Amino acid sequence: MRQASDRTVHRALGVIGDELTGVTYVRFDQPFRHLREHGFELSTLGASLTLTRGAGGYVPDPRLLDGVALLIFPQMIASPRLPDGSRLDVVEPLCDAAAARGIPIVYSVDDALDRIETHNPAYETIQGAIANLGVILARSDALIVTTPELARRLAGLRRPTHLLPNAIEPRRWTLRPRTSGELRVGWSGSASHLDDLLLILPAIRRLQERIEFRFVLHGLTCRPIAEEVEEIGRLRGGLSASRRARADAFLEMAGILRAIRHRHVPFGSLESFFKTLPALDLDIGLCPLLDTPFNRHKSALKFYEYAAAGSMTIASAVPPYASEVSALAANTVDAWRDTLERYLGDREARETELRVQREFVLAERSIERLKSRWAEALTAILAAPRGGRASGPSPKPIAPAAREARRA
Repeated sequence: MRQASDRTVHRALGVIGDELTGVTYVRFDQPFRHLREHGFELSTLGASLTLTRGAGGYVPDPRLLDGVALLIFPQMIASPRLPDGSRLDVVEPLCDAAAARGIPIVYSVDDALDRIETHNPAYETIQGAIANLGVILARSDALIVTTPELARRLAGLRRPTHLLPNAIEPRRWTLRPRTSGELRVGWSGSASHLDDLLLILPAIRRLQERIEFRFVLHGLTCRPIAEEVEEIGRLRGGLSASRRARADAFLEMAGILRAIRHRHVPFGSLESFFKTLPALDLDIGLCPLLDTPFNRHKSALKFYEYAAAGSMTIASAVPPYASEVSALAANTVDAWRDTLERYLGDREARETELRVQREFVLAERSIERLKSRWAEALTAILAAPRGGRASGPSPKPIAPAAREARRA
């Protein structure tokens, strides 16, 4: 394939849908838009997915790989059941077709899925994708990971592994307006981090007894918390034990919030996120994280987003934050209360930390700075010989990590 400049374009097929999620934006859309100048472009499955009938169900037409130089899988793919009862199998047929054509297969992973705890909201979904995960791990020619911990975790597979940290796109962000007229402390995240949020709410409640500030909660759901509580009340009796436990944790969180001066902003679209987070006008953004095997392999993306929005971050003194964030708190109620109190009472300290944090993020975690590393990694994957790599050990089945206490 040639452009007007006669430069070779390497087309990658990302096995993702056309509609972006937070994960596919950060790991596929964002980097590949910046890789065009290096001769890479991205295609996705959604608009071009043509199916053919196979022995076990419907499979993607192998012509999807026409003109493709790289096949890249995200960290998790399910095999959904179709209306006729058969399953749509994407992973193994695409791996077979790619191997037949000499197209390198890349696994882009952002979490240690084999370490997920049974109470994590994504646990059932991941268990439903175990077979596909095993195939991807066995068939991949190279890995792209986001943290050193993940690289070490997957070293036993003996695949070329490229460490490409998660990043932000500074030009898409606006800075917070600083016009709220009040001190604001905030948390932004999904329901998968509900246990982390519960870790800090008691500290917020105690601190509000003597310091005037508002707690801003962004996300968790796409609707008001009261509506979510009402829905849980209607459905709780029919939930599985694990889902009931998560519903009860949500109800506990909602109960604690009633004693906290707060504002809740539900999730909106991905596109709106780049303006919504700055508009919260947070003096301090919080990144609590329980110290679990699964969490230790995560990236510090939330910290990068707070910094991009112009809000100082306080984070748990655990990986991944401990090595990147300048203001840390131990995972106890007293430590979080004391650390918050220090920064709420000292504007100069907040501004100093914010400068340090933004300088790090803009220098080390901007896609503009990292795009050349992406290009070098993809070029190396394309240049590696096919079919001659050492086989890694057969991947072990993904099993639940030992369940850890949700909180002390």
